[in-house]
Amino acid sequence: MDYSDRVNSKKGAGGIADKHEANIHTKRRIKELLTSQVLDLDNDPYVFRNHLGLLECRLCLTTHTNEASYISHLGGRKHTMNLEKRRLLDEKLNPKPLQNGMSEVEKRHWTKIGRPSYKVTKIRHPEFLRMGILVQVQLPRITVKEPFFRLMSYYELSSKNQNVAKSFLLRDKLEYDDTDDLDPSKFQYLVISAEPYENISVAFPALKQIDKPDGEEMSDNYWWYWDEDSRDVEEIALSYNGGKDCLVMLILLMASIHKKFSSESVANPKLNLLPKDYRLDSIFINSETSFPELTEFIKLSTHYYQLNPITIKSSLKEGFEHYLNEVNTKIKVIVVGIRYADPYGSQLLYEQETDHNWPKFLRVHPILHWHYVDVWEFLIACDLPYCSLYDDGYTSLGGVETTERNMFLRVGDSYLPAYMLEEYADERERVGRKRT
Repeated sequence: MDYSDRVNSKKGAGGIADKHEANIHTKRRIKELLTSQVLDLDNDPYVFRNHLGLLECRLCLTTHTNEASYISHLGGRKHTMNLEKRRLLDEKLNPKPLQNGMSEVEKRHWTKIGRPSYKVTKIRHPEFLRMGILVQVQLPRITVKEPFFRLMSYYELSSKNQNVAKSFLLRDKLEYDDTDDLDPSKFQYLVISAEPYENISVAFPALKQIDKPDGEEMSDNYWWYWDEDSRDVEEIALSYNGGKDCLVMLILLMASIHKKFSSESVANPKLNLLPKDYRLDSIFINSETSFPELTEFIKLSTHYYQLNPITIKSSLKEGFEHYLNEVNTKIKVIVVGIRYADPYGSQLLYEQETDHNWPKFLRVHPILHWHYVDVWEFLIACDLPYCSLYDDGYTSLGGVETTERNMFLRVGDSYLPAYMLEEYADERERVGRKRT
């Protein structure tokens, strides 16, 4: 290098500068920096003067004897690299919003747990006879608020979803007319995504026009419904012994099933979502001799409400074990009409798993805090038929050997109906039950 400023000299064209010439160049450069830069100790967050009068850089933990040395340090590699590291750290700890006002979204990571259970059914509109499909998906372990779905052409699908679509065509293709050609590009796809499940893709011919409204609105022909607390209706059963409490529970449960699965809440009341030939299991587990009147009422009521009656002659524990293991293995929830005033009722919650030494299922007690008078007000107000024994003075029904009429309803040689017991009704309801 040539630092001599000779006439007609060309910088960089000379030989290698010696140590003396390099020092001259360094001093000249520092002088230029001092004339172009003014050190501001008050506004520089990294510099301060210590008790010895030396300048220190907080960022690099270096000391400098004078301002020229510190200014030279500012242009050095060490200080520049530390500034970049500090910038990256600040961005990580305090992310700034993007220019369009949206915050930067952190990339999500989760482990796929396989394909969810789903069912595809061909349906027709009851009036216009338009063909449609009903897709029902069970997502019990979903980790997001609700699943995402979209209608897409084959070319809009990602390579992974294209493979899912091809497997659907080969395995679960709907049997539409003129769909013998399994070219994936001739189909359109309903893609459903819900973390942490794998995506599912339902295919149907692209030639079929979908009556889809504009935007994200629903109509009678295009709708969706997501129930966060939904349970498969085929996993629910009712403990039913023909008594007043169980009768109330039966009516409430049937009304709830109708409300949820008749699609009134999804803007399409004409569609029935219940499985074909569905009947609610009503379980009667009894080890005593039943009243003939009660047996007859159970027979009539289960037929009237289109239940699937199941009678098991054994203790409760053995009966539920037999039912869950041999009769219906799908059941996970059993609705019970027990109330707070019943034996051990005060120890129960509205929803409660069975004890560890019992068959495993979820007990649900919707009328746990109903009173005796509440039950009869409901039955009478709804004009519901009930067992005739309640009109003969019985207030709580058990076996023939362990049940008598309630003494508080006796008037002379006769007895008042059970709904006439009002004073201290919860305490006196089981007066006619003998302990065994």
